[in-house]
Amino acid sequence: MEWALMFSQFYTHLHDTGIRFYLSYTRGQPWDVARNSILNDALKLKTTWVFFLDSDVLVPIDVYHRLSAHNLPIVSGLYYRRHKPLTAAMWQMSPHQETCPTCQQPYKPVGKYNPIISYPRSQLIPCDVIGMGACLIHRRVIEKCHSPQDPMFIWTAGREAQLKEEILKQIPWQKGTSEDFYACERIKRMGFPIFTDTSVICPHTGEIKFVPPEMTEIDDVRFGGFQFPTV
Repeated sequence: MEWALMFSQFYTHLHDTGIRFYLSYTRGQPWDVARNSILNDALKLKTTWVFFLDSDVLVPIDVYHRLSAHNLPIVSGLYYRRHKPLTAAMWQMSPHQETCPTCQQPYKPVGKYNPIISYPRSQLIPCDVIGMGACLIHRRVIEKCHSPQDPMFIWTAGREAQLKEEILKQIPWQKGTSEDFYACERIKRMGFPIFTDTSVICPHTGEIKFVPPEMTEIDDVRFGGFQFPTV
C-alpha cells in the first residue's frame, strides 16, 4: 500500500508537469531479463531517459526532475540495502576490510568493491557500482551499452556454465555477480561516469524500512509513514 500511494503521487506529478512518459513493467522474470526488456522498450520508443524503480523502493515524487537536472549519463538516488551489512547501495573499489557503522558488522570486500560508508550528504558523489532500484539512465548510455543481442544486464552468479566466453570475460570476479554490478562494469568500460545523488533519499521497504541514518529520527518514517519531499 505504501508503495502504491507513493507511485500514484509520482505518476500524477509527472503527468501534471507535462512530461511525456511511458510505463514499462515486467513480472515473474529474472531481474536481468526484466531490466533488459525495459531497455528494449526504451530503444523502440526512442525515449530520452529510463528510470528504473523497483517495487520495494520509495522515491520523492519529484525524483525524476531532481535526477535529470544533473544531465548525467547515469545517476541513482540514495537507498540502503535490506540485508546486513546495512550500507548504501553504492560501492567503490577498495582492498580494505571495514565495519558497517549501522550494525557494527565487519565485512570483506565483495570481489574488489566495498560499500561507500562515509559519504557527503546532499551531494553528487562518483561511484564504481550502484544499485538499480531508483536509477536514471540517459539514452546515450543505452544505445552504447545495450542491444537485444548483447544486453546490458546479465545475472552471472551461479550461471557461469551457461554463459558464453565473451560474457565470462566481463565478469568482475570469478564467481560471477548480480545484474547491477555487471551493468556498471560495462557502463564504465564504455567511458560513462556513475553517480549517486545523496540528497534524493529513497527508503527501501521490507518487513522493516531501511533508510539512511539522517532519516531515522523522523517519526512518520519510524512508525510506518513516509514523507514525500518536494525540495
